[in-house]
Amino acid sequence: MKAGILRALRRWLRDTGGNVAVMLALALVPLSLAALGAVDVQRVVSTKSELQDALDAAALTAARDSVADPTKLQEFGAAAFAANIRDTRLTIVSGPTFTLTNERVVVADASARVGDTILAKFALGSDFTVNAHAEVNSSGANVEVSMVLDLTDSMDAAVPGCTSKIACLKTAATNLIDLVVQDNQTPFYSKMAIVPYSYAVDVDAYASVVRGSPASSFSFTGADNQPKTFHLSDCVTERTGAHAYTDAPVTTAYVGRHYTVSGTCLNAPVSPLSSDKAALKARVASFDTAGSTAGQIGLAWGWYLVSPTFMGGWQNVNSRPAPYGTDKLMKFVVLMTDGMFNTVYCKGVKAQNSLGGSGGSNEKINCNSENGLPFDQATSLCNAIKARGIIIYTVLLDVSDPAAVAFMRSCATDSARVYLPTTGGQLKDAFASIGADITKLRLSR
Repeated sequence: MKAGILRALRRWLRDTGGNVAVMLALALVPLSLAALGAVDVQRVVSTKSELQDALDAAALTAARDSVADPTKLQEFGAAAFAANIRDTRLTIVSGPTFTLTNERVVVADASARVGDTILAKFALGSDFTVNAHAEVNSSGANVEVSMVLDLTDSMDAAVPGCTSKIACLKTAATNLIDLVVQDNQTPFYSKMAIVPYSYAVDVDAYASVVRGSPASSFSFTGADNQPKTFHLSDCVTERTGAHAYTDAPVTTAYVGRHYTVSGTCLNAPVSPLSSDKAALKARVASFDTAGSTAGQIGLAWGWYLVSPTFMGGWQNVNSRPAPYGTDKLMKFVVLMTDGMFNTVYCKGVKAQNSLGGSGGSNEKINCNSENGLPFDQATSLCNAIKARGIIIYTVLLDVSDPAAVAFMRSCATDSARVYLPTTGGQLKDAFASIGADITKLRLSR
């Protein structure tokens, strides 16, 4: 039966061969046009997307700088647009133009040629042109941002795109300063604080204010059952007791003291809120690495430096955070780490229940942390910070440990503010994305 059907089909093809060839030729025409049209459409979509992204970013930059002068607005916007298209193959036909409406909306327009089109050039006699339009509200808000940055020993390691993680972190953090802190501080200010951390947080000249004046040395029995005497440093550790996870004033509850064998500390002090970009960048450039990871202490200080209640009246007036609930005000904490939090304290010394990687028993006291394990402490702090209306971003560099990933996801304000980079380039992109998001939120306020 099957063989008979095949023989009949062969006879039909011999009898109608000419017609089939004509039919196939006719069918190829629309198929070819469709294929060529699909190529053109893809090029149009790609060009339109690149143009729109570049114009959106340039409009945000122009609006961020709160420029009311039309000449400067155009100058700043065009410079930002040129920087954004530098690595693209866009051929600009017109624009970009930037204008400010009476309602303080920056309006931007630009056009670009879609190169290498086939059907469009045949039908129109020229390449296709696409347009982009962007509008950004420049009414704005005041911004206070705290960067909490990991300076532990593991940050010396290399990742793809970085000779060391700390080198790429310095670049990423410097870029975030440029994105967030405006050159023009009127009518709205934008300030940033920096909290470097590793086994503790260095508060330098503020130490006696925030932890009081405890004894300059402390004798105890170590986790190795040997007698020891450690000396007071300018670093601080966890707050304990009823205010362990609050931002109550230091006059209500001191933070924890810190003792080491030598009495030395991290040598990377915190920087309170400031709009001095040069000083902030210099602090980042001075970073060096040392020690284990007490991320919960860094996170607490990220909160404290944007907290009007903790900072109270003891801080310089220019670094004093504005009260919660102030109209046209937004507060942010950016938490970055490259590992598991592993170091907790008892009586100002590393506790014996600190986790692996926190040092040997000869560095620890023979008691457990009052506040429990580091990620548990950090989770309580994250919840308290978010309850104050502060937006949290988390950045976890080159770590796949499920516990660390789960913590960073739960700590962030939402899933869109969690970043899990594995390369130096992705780390820089994460900080750039955070800067763009903060700018958008500030301008839409």
